Amino acid sequence: MATLNMDFVKTEEAPISRPQCDYDIYDYISCNQDNDFKSILEKDNRWEVFYHLSKMRESLLNWYPFGKDAQVLEIGGEFGALTGILCKHCKRVVSIERYSLRAEGIFNRYKTCSNLEVIAGEFLDINFIEKFDFVIIIGKLEYQSGGKFTSEIYENYLKKAKSLLKENGRLLLAVENRFGIKYFCGCIDPFSGIPFAGINNYPLGASGRSFTKNEITIILDKVGFKLIKFYYPMPDYKLPQLIFTDEYMPKSSIKERVIPYYINSNSLLAFENDLYDGLVANGMFAPMCNSFLIECPVNEALSDIVFAALSTDREDANAFITIIHSEGVVRKYPVNNEGVGVLESSYKNIVELKNRGIKVVPHKWNGKYIEMPYVDSMTLSDYIGKEAGLDKNKFIKVLDRLYNCILLSSEKSSQLNNVFPQNDNLDWGFILKKAFIDMVPMNCFYENGEYVFFDQEFMREDFPAKYIMFRAIKYAYLFFPYIEDVISKKDLAVKYGLDQLWEYFDAEENRFVFHNRQQKLYKNFLNWSTINRERINRNARALIEE
Repeated sequence: MATLNMDFVKTEEAPISRPQCDYDIYDYISCNQDNDFKSILEKDNRWEVFYHLSKMRESLLNWYPFGKDAQVLEIGGEFGALTGILCKHCKRVVSIERYSLRAEGIFNRYKTCSNLEVIAGEFLDINFIEKFDFVIIIGKLEYQSGGKFTSEIYENYLKKAKSLLKENGRLLLAVENRFGIKYFCGCIDPFSGIPFAGINNYPLGASGRSFTKNEITIILDKVGFKLIKFYYPMPDYKLPQLIFTDEYMPKSSIKERVIPYYINSNSLLAFENDLYDGLVANGMFAPMCNSFLIECPVNEALSDIVFAALSTDREDANAFITIIHSEGVVRKYPVNNEGVGVLESSYKNIVELKNRGIKVVPHKWNGKYIEMPYVDSMTLSDYIGKEAGLDKNKFIKVLDRLYNCILLSSEKSSQLNNVFPQNDNLDWGFILKKAFIDMVPMNCFYENGEYVFFDQEFMREDFPAKYIMFRAIKYAYLFFPYIEDVISKKDLAVKYGLDQLWEYFDAEENRFVFHNRQQKLYKNFLNWSTINRERINRNARALIEE
């Protein structure tokens, strides 16, 4: 049973009113003791509800190697979006939350966790007699000086946090980047509500302030953290999907795998997804990442993780974490126990492709996770985007070769899966007994001219080979729309016999994505990630109009 400590709540602050949304979230937690908020997230479209109750928040820390014996202090637990992950992976968790309503919410949410203590009160008012392996501060440092850049206030706050660390302890700190690319695109500043306010150093004041990479580095150095490690969560630390480090910068286009979002996109002048590749190519990715997760050890003990890919938005059985370690080892883990069997099937898919003569990245099955060597090569998708997609003949050659691999991947089936119309007038082509639908450019390395496949999670029985080609072409044009100027998608559809099948394949793909990505559950997130490019253009023109 978790414990709740209210001894540090100041009498004058006890009855303080909170926004109505806080009371609603508190009630949601109280009425859902199983910690399942899917039905709520489907109905309530408020950002605050999604922020506090969505599992996507867990991706900030669910990959980090705390160690099962770790004792953790969480400063600013809010409603416990990350507290559950800490309780799951660590021996003891102490979560501090300044607002008593939220502290009670954390307690109610995880009251069955015997390793959790929740303390209501201000961090600086609490005297601890114990020390911790980790102190975690997520999005709280920015508010400590009331919007003023008073370095001493931040330093004193962090010095107390540092004093609570064991000899081999580490601080994990997440902050907004004042020079984040989304803010240069016109995104509203979270502390002032005004676009470009942070970039302009908050001329009209703000409730808090974010830090550039250099600013936070200087503050941490003054606190005594001489060695720090930056992690770059994309698109930000609130809803991360990819996490990079200085040891592992993006090696291919990340716009295929990152979904930026905006709670209010009315002020945008550009779309950050269009700018990622340019930032990487010009060495500007790190200083202009939207936020930072910073690892600050007391000594020199740092995590060996250099990259993490996260799919927490998927249904439980298909949610995975892919981690690259500094020694060149890649491991893929299930987020939930339901995913172990699915991950094992993915491993078996790779083995089957290998046995069919298809080149694959060597995989090992550990019983709980997949291990493979790191491959320092571009993906076939990246090759298309950078070279083949700019030349008609090269692009067709790439697709022809891919199609040959697909045809070799399985025996022929005598029947067609009933998700498709059983219509003899349609030419479905070669029907695969086992169709590995992830045999697409995103899941294939282009290594010394060879195609080397990886991450074959999904297999469908009695599926047309043309369906996989449809997926390859659909997403190539989605991520690299300029290919249309080289050869039209319609012409390719005709060439590969997809023109009469496209609508059926598209319907099946939409059904698959809707289910796999839980689009009913995450419809609000998808709305926030939908960009009106016409409005962006209008906003830009309005700047020069009188």
